[in-house]
Amino acid sequence: MIEILTQAEAELVESSGLFDPTFYLIEYPEVRQAGMGAKEHFFIHGVNERRKPNPLFDPLYYYYQYEDVQQSGMNPLLHFIHHGAQELRNPCAEFDARFYHQQNELELEELDMDPLTHYLHFGFSQNLPISKEHGQSLAIRYIEHKDDYQSWIEANQWTTRSSFLMLQRIAHMSQPPLLSIVMPVYNPPIDFFIKAIESVRAQVYTHWELCIADDCSTDPKVKELLEFYSQLDERIKLRFRKQNGHISAATNSAAEISSGEFLVFMDQDDEITPDALGEIALYLEKYSDADVIYSDDDKIDTKGKRFAPQFKPDWSPELLLSFMYFGHIFSVRRSLFEQVGGTRIGLEGSQDYDLALRVTEKARHIGHIPKVLYHWRVLPGSTAARGDEKDYSFATGTKAVQDALERRGINAIATQPQWAIDAGAGLFSHAFPDTGPSVAIIIPTKNQAEVLERCLVSLEKTTYQNYKIYIVDNESDETPTLELLSNTSHQVLRVPNPDGKFNYAHINNQAAQGLQEDFLLFLNNDTEVVNAQWLSQLVGYAQIDGVAVVGARLLYPEDNTTQHAGVVHGLNHGLPAHCLKNLNYFDGGYLSFAKVLGNFSAVTAACMLVRNALFQHIGGFDEQAFGVAYNDVDLCYRLRALGYRIAYAPSAELLHHESKSRGNKDDPQEELNFLERYKDYSDSYYNPNLMMSYPSHQVTGRYTGVIEAKPTKVAFISHNLNLEGAPIQLKEIAEGYLNHPHIHPVFVSPQDGPLRKQLEASGVEVMLIDERLVGNLVGEYLGNIPKVQNWLVENEFDLVFANTILNFWAVDAANRQGVPALWVIHESETPFSHISHWNSVAKSVAYSALASAYQVIFVSEATKGLFLPLANKQNFSVVYNGFDSAAMEQRLDTGRVKARETLGLADADIYVSMIGTVCDRKGQVDFVKAIKELQEQLSDNVRFVIVGDRESEYSELMHQALSELTDDARSRVDVIPETSDVGMYYAASDIFVCCSKIESFPRVIQEAMYCELPIITTPVFGIAEQVKDGVSAVFFEKENPAELAEKMLALINAPSERRRLGHNARLHLARLPDYQQMIAEYEALIFEAVQ
Repeated sequence: MIEILTQAEAELVESSGLFDPTFYLIEYPEVRQAGMGAKEHFFIHGVNERRKPNPLFDPLYYYYQYEDVQQSGMNPLLHFIHHGAQELRNPCAEFDARFYHQQNELELEELDMDPLTHYLHFGFSQNLPISKEHGQSLAIRYIEHKDDYQSWIEANQWTTRSSFLMLQRIAHMSQPPLLSIVMPVYNPPIDFFIKAIESVRAQVYTHWELCIADDCSTDPKVKELLEFYSQLDERIKLRFRKQNGHISAATNSAAEISSGEFLVFMDQDDEITPDALGEIALYLEKYSDADVIYSDDDKIDTKGKRFAPQFKPDWSPELLLSFMYFGHIFSVRRSLFEQVGGTRIGLEGSQDYDLALRVTEKARHIGHIPKVLYHWRVLPGSTAARGDEKDYSFATGTKAVQDALERRGINAIATQPQWAIDAGAGLFSHAFPDTGPSVAIIIPTKNQAEVLERCLVSLEKTTYQNYKIYIVDNESDETPTLELLSNTSHQVLRVPNPDGKFNYAHINNQAAQGLQEDFLLFLNNDTEVVNAQWLSQLVGYAQIDGVAVVGARLLYPEDNTTQHAGVVHGLNHGLPAHCLKNLNYFDGGYLSFAKVLGNFSAVTAACMLVRNALFQHIGGFDEQAFGVAYNDVDLCYRLRALGYRIAYAPSAELLHHESKSRGNKDDPQEELNFLERYKDYSDSYYNPNLMMSYPSHQVTGRYTGVIEAKPTKVAFISHNLNLEGAPIQLKEIAEGYLNHPHIHPVFVSPQDGPLRKQLEASGVEVMLIDERLVGNLVGEYLGNIPKVQNWLVENEFDLVFANTILNFWAVDAANRQGVPALWVIHESETPFSHISHWNSVAKSVAYSALASAYQVIFVSEATKGLFLPLANKQNFSVVYNGFDSAAMEQRLDTGRVKARETLGLADADIYVSMIGTVCDRKGQVDFVKAIKELQEQLSDNVRFVIVGDRESEYSELMHQALSELTDDARSRVDVIPETSDVGMYYAASDIFVCCSKIESFPRVIQEAMYCELPIITTPVFGIAEQVKDGVSAVFFEKENPAELAEKMLALINAPSERRRLGHNARLHLARLPDYQQMIAEYEALIFEAVQ
């Protein structure tokens, strides 16, 4: 049907301001070519052809997006003008009208304009965001992103205070050792040679000597400079070699003139940090038997920029067979250096690597200092720039490894993989023979015939010769599997579940009993062999002295990304987890760890080789504490406690047909068992300068040095003193330091309120900042923020602890005044939507304040993820809200029986509760709608309660929904105003429901967990980190009352499932941080920030 606008309609379109003739002619050049004007063409042809009148109104999108537009028969543009604009409908896919309205609500009301019209005439020129995604991209555009290491440097820079603390530590040493810096020299770049010497002379620790051997430099300036320095500082000792002998000979010459207890090796153009020698001396004071000490290092360019840090694991023998991971600073006891004959002639380019391999074979103690003590200079021609700058170093590196293998009796050939050659990296592997000790491959299975057969077929490519396959049948009852098991040539072991409950540890322990093979290979049935030599490699590494367990590199089948490359303790909020996950196949990740032999605290039993004798000696997997989860990690930890090592062998590759989206369904009791058993465990293979969170091996942006506890006055800043979630949470944090010997909490707010009385009653000092001081910032920011700075100075605060987005100004004022700040963000809404009414300068400052805070702290990983695109440095942390069980017990003092009597509930009644302030965010209307869905199916004993009603437009909507229930259904629903006596309703409840659309880490979920209530909840943001679907809660999609009704009915009719979910919820709460743990985490952050 051809649409022709009437004169009145055409005038309406023109007066609406939604037609842009310039855009129209640019967008449709054929109009100009036809000789028609923009308006003439649009009103005659463009409307009918559904052409765009402006960049952001798409008639086709609008027509197909809204079914009522299609049914109305109206032209899409006219419908938008008459209805859509006021109803906040989106004019195109890119423009979010509700978002824009929320961000600019006051101005839109003042000008009486709809979002699209405002944007076209004002917002575009002001660069206002038209959607959440657009807003983030605008913010990111103006953010100068720093790499993680720059954030680390900012937090850990050397200061006068650092020097003072080092001097204090040195002063308490009983016998400061003489340290000899060994420096071979040959035609060094003079400028950088001077920097190297001066970095030694700048040491806080003064008991050193610098032993320099000049290897016949041809540059006369070198000798002049050396003689000058030897006269300037008597600690500088020289030897001028008569002929050039290369770096090994020169190193030995420098060592020969040393008299120190320890040799510290240093290159001629590098620098050491002011605390380098002090840290080595202090380590020797603590560990007198240390024979080898190494530290972390970084690289430094010719302009002094530091980059590429190497935060290394503690002593890792297998990793050292892969590459010279010691790097710098590398130091050796002089007597040991002499014992092994110094650096070997002929190994130039890898002489330090060869030395490290030889001295560690004889060392009593090998120490690692997890601090950057050395800056490795990147110059053209140096291996710091690229490993193959000295191509002979690859050949000598291979020889150093081969010699080490032969000395140790390891039957393998050292190789440099092609991928390492292509990368110009001095990384090495080892090829083992296909013969050796016997291996029992143990494959548990239940049904899944196709999965098992795929695994068995793939094993046929194995080149290793001495193995036998045992299939462990765990109660298979499907015909295809039974046929496969009856026809297979492999031995089948029948192991039923103990007590009818699946127990992985028991199944494997039973299967291993009586097996005579030298090694046991535990293998999941959903694995598939990739490289034929996989077992040869595992067995080869397992025969290295001291290695008890070897794990493989496991890959996701769909894209060959890494599924397993070792396990790190604590990576999952205290629990162990796979590290280096989801790396591309050719990506070795941090320091190439995913692609090289190395040590980890544990490996997965999806493919785990262990010495049979050791497995039996230690009692196998722990069936009682870890029947299903963590039994492999526990086994590794127990073996490590006996002095054995766990190796990871990436040259053994298998596919693991486990979905990337697999949820965590681990038994919460087993999680608690693990946390209790290993609460004090420290992962020596994971450097403390790396973040303990996903993804693994990211450099932290936090201070990692010595903490000095000192008096610290902290301003805990809240936007108000109302009895609301965020202020109450901040109150509880501040109260945690009431009796602290160093932290003095002051609760600050621009608005008074009832929370003040509670704060003062508990003993927390309360200070009101002039409300006008903060209020004036809304309209004029830059002119008023100095007054806030002055206020900070006058009150002598040492740290600002800002709570919620609304207090960004406190973070900014602190930054301007040089006062450190912590910023806790609870909000999970669109970032900074809460300050949409502030002026544009203030909004810009709010974004930049993310970088100003020492740490921005989120109460859930999900909320952190929401803000992560806006981060310009590594200063985002997560601290879960700790639960105070003692305070909760006080709220539950009535007990269940009395609570139900008070509420008139019979013993058989099922009481379904929803607790929390009635508001759109909490979604109580959805709860009522779900009840409506069920009202014809409910048994007589089901009742509901909504606790937390208060006057609001949303409350009116809820009551309207309640009025639509049948009389019987309505009589079953109690609505309780906001009350401090919520404990009674928790105590009386049988089922707890949460319909929240947005939450960060809600207290009501924790309270329900404590009360052992079965929980039905939306999995929004932090809720999915509190409880797990099907384990400790039942999830339903937000704003889906029909699904909620279905889940409620199922639980109402399943008392045993209610008990199971409630029991698990209490267990899951126990694995989350408690109140004191939260206080300790914040205390650490406070003291880090003020260092």
